[in-house]
Amino acid sequence: VLSYRRGLDAVRSTAAYVVGKAGHRFIVEGDIEVSGQDARNEMVRDWSRDFSGRKNGRDVVHMEMSAPPGSDRDKLFAAARSFVAATFGPNHQYALAEHRDTKHPHCHLL
Repeated sequence: VLSYRRGLDAVRSTAAYVVGKAGHRFIVEGDIEVSGQDARNEMVRDWSRDFSGRKNGRDVVHMEMSAPPGSDRDKLFAAARSFVAATFGPNHQYALAEHRDTKHPHCHLL
């Protein structure tokens, strides 16, 4: 777990970072691959309907799944998709994005 985000602006900025570094392509809720800033903003707006009104609420968790340098990136992404769908899919909205900007393969989950 990297952080928890609260409120529309905080979630929007975290989503922009996560999706932007993924080349603006990301997976939403298992099988739907979407791309672009408009799709990202629509996703965050949709999520915001369920955001907490509490002062210290946690609207979104930002997680990273990574592997050592040299690991197979495609296998990590497949494993991340499987884990996220099984763990969060039935009860939570989520987005998963793969980053290839470092030597170690990693994926971000919101």
